[in-house]
Amino acid sequence: MAKTNVDGNRRMIRKCYLSKRKYRNLQNYFEECTSYSSLHGVKYLGERNRTLIEKIGWFIIIAISIIICAYFVHETYKKWETTPILVTVGTTQLPIQHVTFPAVTICPAMKVAQNLVDILNKFNVSSTENLTDKDKLSFKHAQMWCQYSNYFKFIQTFGFEERYNLDALEFIYNNTPPMQEIFWTCQWSGDDKNCSDIFTPTFTEEGVCYTFNSINRSNLFELGVLPFKDFNNAKATSCYDDYKSTCRDSYPYRTTPGVEAGLQVFLTVPKDNLNPCIDIWKGHKVLIHQPNELPSTKNNYFYIPLTESVTVALIPQVIVTDESLRSYTVEQRKCYYDDEKNLTHFKYYTQTNCEAECYLYATKLYWNCSDFYMPHISDATNICNGTISYTLRRSGHHIKNHLANTSMNIPDAIQNELDTVDVPSEAREVCNCLPSFPHRLSYKMNPASARKRRGRKTLTHVAKYFEECTGATSIHGVQYIGDRQRSCVERLIWAVIVATSVSICTKYVLQTYRKWESSPVYVTIGSGLVPIRDISFPAVTICPEVKSDADIYYYADWIQKAFDNETYLNKTERLHFEYMSVICNRTHAKSDGFNHQSFGPEIYDFLYSILPNFNDTFIDCKFSDGPKSCEEIFTPIFTKDGICYTFNTLDRAELFSKDVQHYQNFYNAFKSRCFNQKFEPDCEISYPRRASSSGVDAGLVVELRARAKDMDFKCASPLQGYKVIVHNPSEVPTQNHNYLRLPLDQAVFVSLSPEVITTRQVLETYAASERQCYFNNEKKLSRFNHYTRYNCEVECLSYLIERILECLDFYLPRKNESIPICGANMSLPIKIIEKILVTYISNTTFLNLQLGDLVIKALIEELKLVEQTSNYCDCLPSCRAIDYSFETTQTDYYWYRFADQDRSGVQEYRSLLNIHFKDAYYIPLQREEMFGAMDFIAYSGGLMGLFIGFSFISSVEIVYFLTLRIACNILMFGRKLWYGNPQ
Repeated sequence: MAKTNVDGNRRMIRKCYLSKRKYRNLQNYFEECTSYSSLHGVKYLGERNRTLIEKIGWFIIIAISIIICAYFVHETYKKWETTPILVTVGTTQLPIQHVTFPAVTICPAMKVAQNLVDILNKFNVSSTENLTDKDKLSFKHAQMWCQYSNYFKFIQTFGFEERYNLDALEFIYNNTPPMQEIFWTCQWSGDDKNCSDIFTPTFTEEGVCYTFNSINRSNLFELGVLPFKDFNNAKATSCYDDYKSTCRDSYPYRTTPGVEAGLQVFLTVPKDNLNPCIDIWKGHKVLIHQPNELPSTKNNYFYIPLTESVTVALIPQVIVTDESLRSYTVEQRKCYYDDEKNLTHFKYYTQTNCEAECYLYATKLYWNCSDFYMPHISDATNICNGTISYTLRRSGHHIKNHLANTSMNIPDAIQNELDTVDVPSEAREVCNCLPSFPHRLSYKMNPASARKRRGRKTLTHVAKYFEECTGATSIHGVQYIGDRQRSCVERLIWAVIVATSVSICTKYVLQTYRKWESSPVYVTIGSGLVPIRDISFPAVTICPEVKSDADIYYYADWIQKAFDNETYLNKTERLHFEYMSVICNRTHAKSDGFNHQSFGPEIYDFLYSILPNFNDTFIDCKFSDGPKSCEEIFTPIFTKDGICYTFNTLDRAELFSKDVQHYQNFYNAFKSRCFNQKFEPDCEISYPRRASSSGVDAGLVVELRARAKDMDFKCASPLQGYKVIVHNPSEVPTQNHNYLRLPLDQAVFVSLSPEVITTRQVLETYAASERQCYFNNEKKLSRFNHYTRYNCEVECLSYLIERILECLDFYLPRKNESIPICGANMSLPIKIIEKILVTYISNTTFLNLQLGDLVIKALIEELKLVEQTSNYCDCLPSCRAIDYSFETTQTDYYWYRFADQDRSGVQEYRSLLNIHFKDAYYIPLQREEMFGAMDFIAYSGGLMGLFIGFSFISSVEIVYFLTLRIACNILMFGRKLWYGNPQ
């Protein structure tokens, strides 16, 4: 018995020993694995002399890192799994001639013929005793396409037929007004066409409609589909699927852009034939669709009111699917290739055709009939009555979703009714109507000597701890520096290499940070060309050097009189002279005899009254599409040069704020239409005007005249002729704009190049000083409705002059009529204020200012205007702006020879100005974000990983060895052994 117990104890001891040995082997293996692992931080989990707290801490850090990494990898995988397909914008433009013009289906407002109208009107009475059986049958048939408001009331009275046969199509056809009563005239691509030649009748939910540019029924429907009369019987197709070339005689038709190159149809409806059908008041319904699909009012459509004209500008959207995407499932790419899904009734698969086939399938499944406008295969097809048609048109999308087994919400009442019929498995395939498209060391520690001195001992402990740190870190190359088994030369070389790598990496990271900090926004060139018709033609301001009609007022004569004897001028003459000195050379108005420092609004009347006759100055005007009346396209305005004339500017109600005062018809232009600051494609008729193309024949041409006797060199500069300013229509012309000179007897041709710059919306999070621009809603001007840099500068100048001089220069916008107009004596202070304005705008200090300048500066500071000025004068560019650079060509203008005159005998001069776009396309610019926060982290992390293998775990290791590891060593071994276990 005792022997048995001893044997049992031996076996138990042996078993425990083997188990403990197995555990030690597993522990040794785990320690070996973690010490050799390249995974950052894992080595600390296997170190035997580490505390449990340290190991748990590292385990948590590694686990968190793995979880975060797994999360982002999972999110990326889900994104790839759910949306593996990306739709991008093509980098090249496809000419419009390579795309077929759409099919246009017009469903007239007049749905039923007059004889049927008379029958339907009988049902407006409460009594049905006088109704014949034929009337009742006609009423029931009419409800298939003409839903009558009292239909359900009368249907309860005398019942309805369950189904009709194909004869119902004949009834619809015979009771539809003939095409000649609806279509008056038709034009295609500028040519008159017989409407019946280009439109073919077709059935839709609205009854008989008429389609232009649809493919022939033999190409649209499968062979088994029954034809009906000449419905859908269009021309045979030619070059239909060829989008890479332009076929001259292709069908469906192709065309060029523009109003004249499209389809124009005049429709009419007799006043006595206003049908009792529901929604008749909306007018003609128009559907735009692909030529190879059945028109359906379930898609987009619009109405043409009965007494209005509607112009529709089309923008084709062509999406092509790369052939490599065939390996993806249909659910992943969310589209079908042409040969992937065949339809029963249609030769071409499109989403619309598929939905039509789904509705056809639904009516047969639930009601054993087909709606009248659907394609029919058998003569025995039952046609659905009006009640079924009414239900299908209002609940059809729910029925389609039910059959396709989608997750769309379906009302309970409809769901309950649909659940009464078992849905075959094939229904989901039939009604699954998607769009179609072609085509990532362990070191043995030497024990420290206890016989060394204390200072030496401390240094040794530091060296030991440093060796431990470098041996454990994941930073590349550092472990060789702390390895005591390496020679000093090796360790020194590695120290130099690591230091060099760290220096280079730090240098580049700092350069990147400075670049990000100093210029976080950069401007890129757009990826594609944009046609110039998508932007406005610039405003053109012409300022003649002739300020007055010599027969009314000649400034040179009055200067002579004024300086010969000042008392010669009476009060009125002196006042007029000072008026004129405001717009002429102001150096003449310095005499003490001219004491008017400001004027009232009467100055405007005087300047306007002495102006040369407009029609004597502007002889002829043309723009893009032909001759124009100069008086209609030019409006007078005030500028620093006096009264000028502007073409294509915004109307004053849209340009200026409501508080700004105006003079007579100045700045009185057309109301804007389709004008916006985003430069989106515009409607055909717009204002400000747009050039249809580039070239000298598609721009602005102005012929100007100046009489020789009106030349006043005392008023104007020696440079006679005209000053021309090209600017944005939404801003006023200023001296800061680029301008050109139009000399006398010269023809100047100006070639414009638009400079359009936009800003990505993500930059709104940056300060305006960082992106160097203002978004439209960021800075509001008190005098202007549109923010631009030039408008801001004008407002700043107006604010300073008004606050300092208590008057305004005559051409600046006034918000109050009581504000006086600055006289010529104020010209010097105004010039100084303009210089101060430049100083504030450039955010510089007051340097190189003369005495008068310093006086104005002191006045600004005394009035405490510095802060207000910074608010008014912080004039950064607009984030969405357009400017116009130009090139000029000049030549002599022999206009007199054309008029068979001798130049010596002609007492006038003429000049010709031609302004046009240089190219038909321009490349826009865009402000982009240089680096986002994640971009900077990724860029810096890449540099640190490339040079020293630094990662997030590496930074945790550094903090760990400087804090937690020392603290744990002190807790385990005492303060003297802070560096760790000496064993």
